Amino acid sequence: MTSSAQEIAAAARAVEGVFLERLATHADALASGLARSDRLVAWDREQLIGAMQTRVRQIAGQRLSLQQPAAVRVLERRGQPLECVDLVWERLRRGQRVFVEHEVGTCSVVLGLLRGIAHVLAPGSLTVAATAGPVDDDTLGPRVGIERPGPRVAMVDADADRELAAYVLARTSLRRSGTDPRAVKVAYVCGPIELLQRHLRRLWVGANIGPPTLGGSFAGPIEPGVREEFLAACQRWENDAGAEVWCRGGALDRSDDSGCYAAPALFFAAEAAPQLPMVGPMLVIVGCDAQQAKAGCDAAFAANGQAIQVGGSAGQLDGVVRHVRGALLVERLPPGLPDPRPV
Repeated sequence: MTSSAQEIAAAARAVEGVFLERLATHADALASGLARSDRLVAWDREQLIGAMQTRVRQIAGQRLSLQQPAAVRVLERRGQPLECVDLVWERLRRGQRVFVEHEVGTCSVVLGLLRGIAHVLAPGSLTVAATAGPVDDDTLGPRVGIERPGPRVAMVDADADRELAAYVLARTSLRRSGTDPRAVKVAYVCGPIELLQRHLRRLWVGANIGPPTLGGSFAGPIEPGVREEFLAACQRWENDAGAEVWCRGGALDRSDDSGCYAAPALFFAAEAAPQLPMVGPMLVIVGCDAQQAKAGCDAAFAANGQAIQVGGSAGQLDGVVRHVRGALLVERLPPGLPDPRPV
């Protein structure tokens, strides 16, 4: 039996409160699942779950019109956990049948939650694939998500607070040990470099890279294959005449865990970054002027990427930008990073 668009949307509206309640009551199970599937540390898991719940609540407060086509496919990607949830719910609220695909290794708990809510929706409106892997079946509708993000870069203005910039770069570059698909690998820095270098070195050496079960871990383990690629990339950067090593990356051993860890790497280049691979927990600081920084950000925008701007005025960049200004708020720092202090 195939439900109409009106029936699908009405059923989703009717059980929206139930869905939100299930997301809340299963938050601990989701957190445990993310620790197993993606090896995310506690603060990262909490942020992901809270952001996902917020997005679904925002959809619940909207009046959405019906939409074509009648059926769509949504892909839950490994490395982008929970991003499918609000998209699935929005499409159901718009009266579309949704087929959820999922890559190998995605969190099984979120898939179980979606399967559970499917039982109280209109018949046939939500289906979760029984096996992992993209399903190339046009009868299930076009795929509407989730897309891989483009490159994400940072721009540090000449007047930006250097300590604030260092913490922003540490969070955006070292989160998930650099395997976050939105991790910043290149930061264009205008103005003085020396103070920023001292702050960054302290954070790169002092960040707590540890087990996901340890509450004080800032980032967790990585796949052995990723670490091998990271070590090979570090070797190429260290051997390149255009790069200066600020912190040497390497394998990291922990006496309390047998997981695969990596000590993050930090490099500097003048005016432009060498065309070398950037894998895992590594960041390249490019010392440049404002025009060169803007050109680097524009190149990221052209590749469907994003930029983070630290300091400066709004409107300096034309693309998708997160603008960070003001003072460093210690109470908002994630666990596992060293406390601020003069350097």
